[in-house]
Amino acid sequence: MNTLVELGNQAYQKALWNDFKGAITILDKAIAKYPRDPRLYNNRCYSYCRLKDFKSALSEAEFMVKEFPSFSKGYYRKAEILIEMKRYIEAELVLNEILKLEPDCQEAKFLLSEVQIMLLCGGGRYSVHDSIRALKLTNFNAEQAKAFLEVGGLNGANSYDKNDIYYSDEEVEEPSTSTAAAAAAVLAKPQAVVTKPQAVVTKPQAVVVTPTEEGEYDPYVDPSNPFKSNSIWVGNVTKSITEDLIKPLFSKFGKIKSIIVQHQNFCAFVNYMEPSMAANAMKKFHQHYPIADTFLVIRYPDNAKANAMMFGNKKNGIKIK
Repeated sequence: MNTLVELGNQAYQKALWNDFKGAITILDKAIAKYPRDPRLYNNRCYSYCRLKDFKSALSEAEFMVKEFPSFSKGYYRKAEILIEMKRYIEAELVLNEILKLEPDCQEAKFLLSEVQIMLLCGGGRYSVHDSIRALKLTNFNAEQAKAFLEVGGLNGANSYDKNDIYYSDEEVEEPSTSTAAAAAAVLAKPQAVVTKPQAVVTKPQAVVVTPTEEGEYDPYVDPSNPFKSNSIWVGNVTKSITEDLIKPLFSKFGKIKSIIVQHQNFCAFVNYMEPSMAANAMKKFHQHYPIADTFLVIRYPDNAKANAMMFGNKKNGIKIK
């Protein structure tokens, strides 16, 4: 007779081999026997997401929100799915619900800042640069930021000449998982003007990200890969950087499962078959790697911690103890 722990471990093993259909089959059995354990629904929802079956995933997330209203992961899953479906207004509402349950949830704060930026940039009315500045000035209050932009608080959209401003690799903001800093990670400080011509990015959309200061520990660049992430986030990706350019550069660190390029966010994701390959990339890749018209930097994705909790954490993951 399979116990909850045994079923959880079986699903976990399937997930390790990216057999998410198999994981769902086992989770179906587990849920039939233990219908009031929200962790099972959370992991089945995640498996649907990995299969890109967002309709089923959203249905699962909505069930969790309804049946387990104090289980914040249900809201988080729903927000992630809505973002994937580009339903940003709904995602913003859900993320605010998470922050009512867990005011200090950094993952939710980061996602909320991203959603707010996408809402302000919708239709190209305001630039990413101005949207982030407005959000920072209003303490990430989306309504106030929108009003600030509408009255010309930053001289409207695209209030700087992209052909005239350049940024040095010493005068930009460092990425962070905190809400304000994370949102600003893709942009330089507005006053940042080149002081060293030999170390500039010729297109301001792709701002060089400075690595963590020496002596300060950042798990998102730790070569030991503490989150056991299969993926690497690549920053400073301009429109000239394509999958064909990225693949040979990162394939030498391990077998690549997929590459996702997001020019609208100036980044890409390299998804390896094993966490050891991502760790190898972090260990051997030279930060500020010059290519085409930019300098690439890498770190583990911001959701690496959440994913580690999902399949590796004894309390919240498939591997239930």
